Amino acid sequence: MNFRLGSTSYVYPADILPNVQRLAGLVEDVELVLFEIPQASNLPDIRTIEGLREVARRYRISYTVHLPTDLQLGAERDVWAFSVEDFFSSRERVLSLLEKVKHWKPD
Repeated sequence: MNFRLGSTSYVYPADILPNVQRLAGLVEDVELVLFEIPQASNLPDIRTIEGLREVARRYRISYTVHLPTDLQLGAERDVWAFSVEDFFSSRERVLSLLEKVKHWKPD
């Protein structure tokens, strides 16, 4: 069975791309920890995504994405409904970023 050594994207006190650049050559997979709250967001812009793609190409790094949601699926119905809506909204924002970079469309 093959395994890949990985890390999260927040090891050093910096943004995602500088972390991935420093981790390149040390790990084979990086989990991109994304967050989005009313006060702040770290969803990557196009330049960051292009930089991540270049690091992946050069160092053969793969990525997994931790979506920026705080789901409360065990909560009462109104909170549960908001969590589900938030999940799909975040998913669409992340997919639209990928689509702009690679012309990638989900099945």
